[in-house]
Amino acid sequence: MKPLIIVGIDPGTTLAYAILDLDGNVLRVSSSKQLDMNSLTANIYHIGKPLIAATDVNPAPKFVEKFSAVTGSRIVKPKESLKVEQKKELAEGQYFTNDHELDALASAIFAFKRVRALLRKIDFFLKKHKKEDLKREVVQLVFSKRVSISDAIAALEKKEPSSKVRKPKMRTEPIKVKFNETKYLREVNERLKAEISRLEGSINNLKTNTDRIANRRAKDLSGFKDKKIMFLTKELEDKKAEVMRLKEKVSSMNGLFFKLDNYLVVPKFKSLSFDELNDAPLKGVIFVEDPNVFSEKTLDILKGRVSVIIFSKPVVSKTLASKFLFINAKDLNAIVEDKFVLVDKSRLESEKDKANIFARVVEDYARERN
Repeated sequence: MKPLIIVGIDPGTTLAYAILDLDGNVLRVSSSKQLDMNSLTANIYHIGKPLIAATDVNPAPKFVEKFSAVTGSRIVKPKESLKVEQKKELAEGQYFTNDHELDALASAIFAFKRVRALLRKIDFFLKKHKKEDLKREVVQLVFSKRVSISDAIAALEKKEPSSKVRKPKMRTEPIKVKFNETKYLREVNERLKAEISRLEGSINNLKTNTDRIANRRAKDLSGFKDKKIMFLTKELEDKKAEVMRLKEKVSSMNGLFFKLDNYLVVPKFKSLSFDELNDAPLKGVIFVEDPNVFSEKTLDILKGRVSVIIFSKPVVSKTLASKFLFINAKDLNAIVEDKFVLVDKSRLESEKDKANIFARVVEDYARERN
């Protein structure tokens, strides 16, 4: 005859259970995602008959209530759901592998501590009245029917006045267990059939999704290919335009070669900084993008070597304006390249004359004012 046991249950996607005997010894702690009511009941009945179904939460989960109804066990739950610290304290020193098993184990130990006094009382009463042979049946009646110990003994003795009468009951229990196992196997078989049907449906869905994803990926690749073609086409057009621009420039430069004597090659600088002009070839005329950037060292370098500065940005410094002749590049229609500028000599001389005339007018005006 299988012993009476206390079963702690933590239901969920991962179902965990813990089994204790009536002395509080841990017989098993386990968990799995494959467990359901039938497989859980079968696993537990291999060890013993559930007397207590324990949970760590209040109210008790529906799964625990169903387990209690199926096994005829009594639910034991705390007044308030156990906190994590309480569960760890209850399970201290015991082996478990995850939080689900901790919950199940703590539930079982909590339930044992709750009923331990009543179990001891039953042991004391039976020993006192020399009824130890009725312990299993008395414990079952006291917990399942919630009757007193004396009423349980009286009911058992009235129903079974002699040990000879009790023997048939002992022989019929294996038949009941076998019947339950047969029923369980039938239910497992039906469940497996349903699972196979579900898996077949999942496979069909996966095939459909795979085809859909493959088609979508093909479309995505096609779209990517179209975008790539558009990008390359635009890049090709840009390259063609660049080639045309360079051809025009080459053609223009070729034309200049035949009349190069008419042009002055002027060195080009970004500013009048010392780093730009130091050791640079300077002779008469230079081109400067922004002449407002300069230093005293620069002026010493330019002194006696440069008289005309062609510029892009307007000159702000009065110091520079008083030392050099400045001509705007726009007035010269200069051909600006990366390292040099081509200036028409006759146009340059014309602009120099204008600038000189303007400078003389200013000087004469200033002299008359004085």
